[in-house]
Amino acid sequence: MLKVNYFLKTGRKTLWVVEINGVALGVLPQESLFVICDKLGEITVEQKVSLEKEAFAFAKERLLGYLSYRERSQMEAYAYLARLPFSLPLAVKLIKKMQELNFLNQERFAHSFARSLKAKNIAKDLARSRLEYQGIDHTLREKVLLSVYSDESFAVEQAVQKAVQKYKRFPRSQMKRKCLAWLHRRGFRFEQIGFLLGKEIAQKEE
Repeated sequence: MLKVNYFLKTGRKTLWVVEINGVALGVLPQESLFVICDKLGEITVEQKVSLEKEAFAFAKERLLGYLSYRERSQMEAYAYLARLPFSLPLAVKLIKKMQELNFLNQERFAHSFARSLKAKNIAKDLARSRLEYQGIDHTLREKVLLSVYSDESFAVEQAVQKAVQKYKRFPRSQMKRKCLAWLHRRGFRFEQIGFLLGKEIAQKEE
């Protein structure tokens, strides 16, 4: 026996969360929902199919908008659908559709994400951890890092220069502490930055 329940999505006046047999199906606009079933309780198989079709179409439209702002990982896409909420079986189907249409691509996301980290002076090791957190598998992570951080020593030098520029107004000892803290937060190890930092500070004082 199929039973439908629906309730207003928090903070929205016309979006309804739809449940079938107690399991969240997805979110539907009021006009779409009430055309298919205008009262709670038992529904037919045909109505269930129609609700799934409409929920899929609505989620697809929302997900396309979400993916249009910047590259996203599969994990981010699943998390977005879960917040709608949207049922996992339909989410898997929709994610696959987005991949087929090339709106969702793990390798493209990984390169874009790694480049943005490097631009923010994030060290390679920390970038590796953040890529892993985004669900990027080991093989792809290493491939991307090898490409994006091919000039790792130059990236370290740039980060040190930026740190010194940022804190150059402070006395030497305080400046060094602040630079080290800033660089450590970005994942750089002392053995990577110690000599370069001392050299850069000395040059600034000349």
